[in-house]
Amino acid sequence: MTPFKRTLLVHEGNSSALLECRRVYHTASIFATQPHKRYLLDLQSMELPVPETTLVSRSDARPLQETSGSLSCDQVVIKPCYGASSQGVMKVVRGETSEESEAQYRRLLRSSEVLVQEFLPEIAQGETSAVFFNNHFSHAVVKVPKTGEFRTNYDLGGTEHAVTLSTEQKARVERVYAQCTQDVLYARLDFVETAKGIRLMELELIEPYLFFDYQEGAADGFVKAFEQRIERK
Repeated sequence: MTPFKRTLLVHEGNSSALLECRRVYHTASIFATQPHKRYLLDLQSMELPVPETTLVSRSDARPLQETSGSLSCDQVVIKPCYGASSQGVMKVVRGETSEESEAQYRRLLRSSEVLVQEFLPEIAQGETSAVFFNNHFSHAVVKVPKTGEFRTNYDLGGTEHAVTLSTEQKARVERVYAQCTQDVLYARLDFVETAKGIRLMELELIEPYLFFDYQEGAADGFVKAFEQRIERK
């Protein structure tokens, strides 16, 4: 296949830059929109099972007590729209704040818009990451937060282990995946199981950790998917 050039709009922090590439297998729109967690609002507007979420702009002068009270749930999670590894993420009781949490909230808004999102108590049982190659399910890993913590990151004491999805779980995850993504080489769909069904936490399409070391043959599966893309011509 003859290499081609494509100009991508790539976000870094709150700025954007043009990047000239020889070849990409995900569309320019993915690179333009995925770094900002606003895409979760797009999925929510498509009536996909995203936790109740709202966006707060950097210029919003309302106190945290008011913005956290804008949702109908008892507890909310505040997330910077640009971020990774749970940096800056905080949990508050809806409508209740402290000087410390208000100060942290203001620090977040100085650098990024934030999402105010419904807190899911079921996160204590873990968040599942389902990995897809060429739009086909490959494997899954469960990330469990340490006791008393809601963030699942390994650096915060979380643990990870491979999991086999039931036939029903796999079918539900595949249905959600089919509704919310394009034709991509790889993807990771993070979800939490609740009494109301799965809740989509993230859809990672740029540089997700794909948990190759938790599933025998996963890396080979990714290589095969890449080869299939090359052969499409």
